[in-house]
Amino acid sequence: MVPGRGPPPVRCDHPRHHPGHRPAPYAGVATFHPTFAYEALWSLALAVLLIAIERLWHPRPGQLFAAYVAGHAGGAPDGLRTGETTEPQPA
Repeated sequence: MVPGRGPPPVRCDHPRHHPGHRPAPYAGVATFHPTFAYEALWSLALAVLLIAIERLWHPRPGQLFAAYVAGHAGGAPDGLRTGETTEPQPA
């Protein structure tokens, strides 16, 4: 792993990511970031943090939910995603 660049992407041999099915800018790319794993790890860390906050500070009703929404929005790996969720769709 190169310092400051994060974990290396993993090779994806799923048929959905075969070069013939990839968006045009990514046809020659052999590896992709496992965003599902990043999101799962972030959600687990956020859950542990929110449980600790609830036990230590006993927030008022709604504050823990607001912290969850803010934490989920701040940690989602959407900038790494590719595919039809991020590609412009034809009208």
